[in-house]
Amino acid sequence: MTPPDPPTEIDLAAFVEGQLDPARRCEVAGWLARHPDQAARVMADLHVTEGLRLALAGPLAPAPPAMRAGAVRLRRRMGRRHALRRVWPVAAAVAIFALGWTGHALMPRPNPLASAIAAALEIEATLAIAQAMGTLPDTSAVDPAGLATRLGISVPALPPDWRVRTVQVVQHAGQPGIAILLDTPTMGEILLFSAGLPVDGPDLPPRSFQRDGKALAAFEKGQAAYVLVDASAPMADLAGGAQELLARFN
Repeated sequence: MTPPDPPTEIDLAAFVEGQLDPARRCEVAGWLARHPDQAARVMADLHVTEGLRLALAGPLAPAPPAMRAGAVRLRRRMGRRHALRRVWPVAAAVAIFALGWTGHALMPRPNPLASAIAAALEIEATLAIAQAMGTLPDTSAVDPAGLATRLGISVPALPPDWRVRTVQVVQHAGQPGIAILLDTPTMGEILLFSAGLPVDGPDLPPRSFQRDGKALAAFEKGQAAYVLVDASAPMADLAGGAQELLARFN
């Protein structure tokens, strides 16, 4: 049996917000139980901590005995006693979500960045098919910044040596989005997907990872999410591209 993939930062955020499917949530819970150092790091992360605080806001009834027993068993697996004091809040969160406790009427909330990543993968696949069939529209003359302004989305200024192949307007989760296919000197052809978010949350720094055999990098700034997709470039190159785009906001 193939072991499950280690969770990405997006998986961990979705885990805290209750947005993973039951099977993946169980895998992430088990991974955290086996990696107390990573569990402590997750708890120390400001975004995850804030998400946990918001998700569990309000008065909570005492957890059921079965859930408390499960949390204790998980805690005992997390290493030496001095480490337990740091990771115990994560152990409790792992037990709560892994056991599916809903006694406090917590309703799942959407994970905007995870949704934008899924949309970017679909867009990249669609454009790849259009390109292979010779039906990719040539909209390279469109000014992405001007189009974004009309749609109410902020997009970073593109580096001068990044050439626009095509620009597409995409409706995503009730918000406008812009997909830009680009030729770059160091990464080759990449997709930049900029999607408006329903609320203005905390900024998230660029994170790079792999999914479906493709390299991705994603970050949030203001009321928008930004995703880079590349079917061939290494993750390190894509992460550098995301950092360059973020710097060009300033």
